[in-house]
Amino acid sequence: MSFSWKLAANKLPHWAQTAGIALALVLLAPVFAVLWALPYVVPKRNDLILLIPRFGGALNGNLKYFLLYLHKRHAADCRFFFLTRRREVARLLQEQGLPAIFHPSLRSIAALLRARSVVVESTDWWHRFQSLLAGCATKYQIWHGNGMKHVSLSNKRIAEKLSGARLLRLAIALRNVYPTYDVVFFCSRLQRERRSNSFRMKRAELNGQPRNDMLFNAGPDEDIIGCDVRVLCLLRDARAAGKGTILFCPTWRPPASPQPVDAIDFDALDFFAQRSNLLIVWKPHPKDRRTVDERAAVIVADKDSDSYPLMRSADCLVTDYSSIYTDFLLLDRPVVFFPYDRNEYLAARGIQHDYDAITPGPHARCQDELENILREIVVDGKDHYALERERVCRDFWEYRDGKSSERLFAIIRSRAGF
Repeated sequence: MSFSWKLAANKLPHWAQTAGIALALVLLAPVFAVLWALPYVVPKRNDLILLIPRFGGALNGNLKYFLLYLHKRHAADCRFFFLTRRREVARLLQEQGLPAIFHPSLRSIAALLRARSVVVESTDWWHRFQSLLAGCATKYQIWHGNGMKHVSLSNKRIAEKLSGARLLRLAIALRNVYPTYDVVFFCSRLQRERRSNSFRMKRAELNGQPRNDMLFNAGPDEDIIGCDVRVLCLLRDARAAGKGTILFCPTWRPPASPQPVDAIDFDALDFFAQRSNLLIVWKPHPKDRRTVDERAAVIVADKDSDSYPLMRSADCLVTDYSSIYTDFLLLDRPVVFFPYDRNEYLAARGIQHDYDAITPGPHARCQDELENILREIVVDGKDHYALERERVCRDFWEYRDGKSSERLFAIIRSRAGF
């Protein structure tokens, strides 16, 4: 269902929404019956692993890096595929010699039915019956961020849906939207404690995130597929020329909330950056709908691109509530927080930690404060938060060794027995 259709449906009277759900369930009952039964009939292939990424197949998350790891290290040990709902992504990966399947297709349906192991990084993998077709697979949830927010079942919006009308709950259950995972991975003991109620699961494991392995394993640019290469080159050139480099990554807000693009005067930011010999990369969230025009010293990365290759060339990160800052802590470089809408955002979204206790860097509430802080940190080289960064890094990361993909594969292989 498209975004516009969802909006239209939400404006219908409650009785009309209920009637629509009831009619859909009646009409689709035979389809659901077949989809629920098929996985129990089709034999599984123990060495077949499917990776089902976030946003229907974007190349900017953990499963991109796990795919690259499997292709490099275990191509002879098992079969694996990156399952994407984006034709252009499937085509790009195949052109690079990487195993990818477009879904829905006969090939993807067969793979979902036969796979012993399915690895996911979000809750949106139920679309186009993926989670139903993989109903008997061993399901691994590695999530897409090691952050502060309530996620999945503990997210307020999801909790409201699950406490809604009986027909709505039945529709959610039949589509297998929030299944029970065989294994859910958390990045630290603290995160396991805080986020365990976010998932239905049989077992919890500690591990890092595959996307961060590249921060420890510096090598050739084998990980830049899905990255904005133009911006990466500009960032590297600026750093080599002695400029300070800043990666600015705000999180997503609902359309009715104050947007990051409205909190920044980009002409003034560009003037500040030029005067201070800085290059600032503005990286929008993939769900952002607002665009920003580039300036001389403020460049804009593609919103769907992978931020992680950019991080290695950034002297400083600016963010607000995004989990990207915990990844950046692994580099032990300064983080600046720009929570311009702190009270409103935290009240609406909710977090599982004390914001002040887990954000080891200066907080700016307006642009003047932000520019002054960046001047002090990046231009003048004053860093007063190294000890705080280390403390928070220890709390959020059990492993800091670049072997997260290796551990993940070892667990999958052990449970599948191939």
